Amino acid sequence: MGGVYGNKWSLDSMMWLTFASVFALWAFTVSSANLVSEREFDHYKHGRRKLDDIGGSISIDCGILDDFKYTNDKTEIEYISNKDFIDSGENKNISSKFNHETLQKYLWHARSFPQGNKSRYTIRPHEGKDTT
Repeated sequence: MGGVYGNKWSLDSMMWLTFASVFALWAFTVSSANLVSEREFDHYKHGRRKLDDIGGSISIDCGILDDFKYTNDKTEIEYISNKDFIDSGENKNISSKFNHETLQKYLWHARSFPQGNKSRYTIRPHEGKDTT
């Protein structure tokens, strides 16, 4: 009955003991590991710069109200209206079936181009040193 590996009961016991040992080692490793996560580093600034930190850059939102501007909560980039950069298209309110309180206010409007003209921005650099 025994054979080379012993009886069936001891083989099952060895398999169970191996599984239990591996599971216990895994559980200990997970509970005691110091995992890197965002919350560990939320007091550090990432090495990336925001786009509006770069001198002379602008972030344009096509379609927001003419004198409206906002800052994106996730990227911290400030967006301005494109009213000073374009002379085609029309701002429209979105359909009331999509416009509800949970939708962020800057998404309530969109620019359309019913005349079919392509939208092209005219962006001129500020006058001053190192301006081409």
